[in-house]
Amino acid sequence: MNRAICPICNLQLVEAAGPVDSEVLVFGEYPGHKETIEGKPFVGAAGSVLKTELVRVGLQLHRFRYTNLWKHAKPNPKEDNYQEHLDWHLKELLRELKGRRFALMMGSDCAKVFGLPSIMSVSGLAVENFLFGDTVVVASPNPALALHDKIGEVRLAITRFKEKLDEQL
Repeated sequence: MNRAICPICNLQLVEAAGPVDSEVLVFGEYPGHKETIEGKPFVGAAGSVLKTELVRVGLQLHRFRYTNLWKHAKPNPKEDNYQEHLDWHLKELLRELKGRRFALMMGSDCAKVFGLPSIMSVSGLAVENFLFGDTVVVASPNPALALHDKIGEVRLAITRFKEKLDEQL
């Protein structure tokens, strides 16, 4: 498989997956080990939890587009090229967000990048940031938390996300 390469550090990227024309984007912080190996987002343990919870509330996974803020392992913030990395990855994410009606944003790292409060204080709520444009973005904890007995927060956020979709679709 020929995968795209990060223009800054030459690491292989985990590209977005799912229908390009989807109205819904699901994005997390960065790919895990399994995602990095397979080159696909949300195929590891946390992705399995996420998909299980989306199906549990009645959402159709094949209609969603999936990606991460970081398309490879998150670099160390103390590295010289960290800001350059962040700018490039953020630009790619905003390109994916453009024209989408809804997005489920997962994880505190994503919230920090967009200048949002702690993800736990906005979990399940639509959050605003001028970079989101007209996209309704609902915040959720990283589904990996569910692997540490925090399934309630993830379920609450996903249930509220489904309610937002139902209201407007």
